[in-house]
Amino acid sequence: MSSEHRIAILDAATDSFSRLGFKKTSIEDIAKRAGIGKGTVYLHFESKEALLGAVIDRNRGEALVHLEAAVRRAGSPEAKLRTFIEVREAQLTRVTRTLSLPEATMLEFIPVAEPFLREDRARELALLESIIVEGKAQGAFFVREPRSVALGLLAGLHGITGMLLTSVEDARQRAALSEMLELVLRGLTMRSPVSDDTSSRG
Repeated sequence: MSSEHRIAILDAATDSFSRLGFKKTSIEDIAKRAGIGKGTVYLHFESKEALLGAVIDRNRGEALVHLEAAVRRAGSPEAKLRTFIEVREAQLTRVTRTLSLPEATMLEFIPVAEPFLREDRARELALLESIIVEGKAQGAFFVREPRSVALGLLAGLHGITGMLLTSVEDARQRAALSEMLELVLRGLTMRSPVSDDTSSRG
């Protein structure tokens, strides 16, 4: 199977999804836009859902490179965490709006898309954990298990992402994300009695 055909299919699908939305786009539309036969599309992708998953995966891969670079440029651990959350959510919102996914379609597709995003999830987790480890080493964050905190925070972000991406009210969306970020930072930077007792015994 030609990688050139695969690229053409992904480009055509991205264009079709952004112009027509997911439901109205057909495999025939994508094949015509790519200049190939419908059967060739099915040689590369078993369904329209699998094709959308690949489009999202490609977009997320490029976005992760940008996210990692943005985090590296940030100064303090707090700034890196802010950058991680804000840039990540902005990227997801932009991809969803570019693809013109209506709320019902997006919510139905999330479980279908998940297998395509496992590698991205692992990279996100590693990046988030490294931020928390750095914050703990510098005395900026007070946590016992950085990986557990990273897992919990990422799970929360996944949950809030669905709510944020289905909202058309940008101002309310930004306010909700900002409030969540402030709560997370307050929790990470607050020294608890348990951590004080642990450090005094250590």
